[in-house]
Amino acid sequence: MDQEEQSICCRAESMKQKEQPMTLAHSPRTVNTAGAARKKKTARRAAPSRRAKRGEILLVTCGLAIQSQSVKESIADSLVMAVFEKDERILQVISTRIDGQKIYGRCQELYEAAPYMFMPVPRA
Repeated sequence: MDQEEQSICCRAESMKQKEQPMTLAHSPRTVNTAGAARKKKTARRAAPSRRAKRGEILLVTCGLAIQSQSVKESIADSLVMAVFEKDERILQVISTRIDGQKIYGRCQELYEAAPYMFMPVPRA
């Protein structure tokens, strides 16, 4: 065989290799086509939530059974001057505000000057 015949044989072998089907990395059954068919999720905007204003704390959330505004006002009035403890701080309710079903309160911090005697914390 001379060089021309060898080159022709090599070309024929390379052509046979090119004709062979290429194997896929993944079989068609494992390809995830569901992702392309999914709908894009639209971001839902929540309704503007009623929140405590600066310096206020949520005191009470009234249930649906309490619909009367006068009952909510009497609950809010009874909370004024109430003393409670939150996060190891003693707080006294100064004023209240009704917003829908929620009652918010503005509080001041107290300290125990003597047993059962509370004084406002001085502001510096």
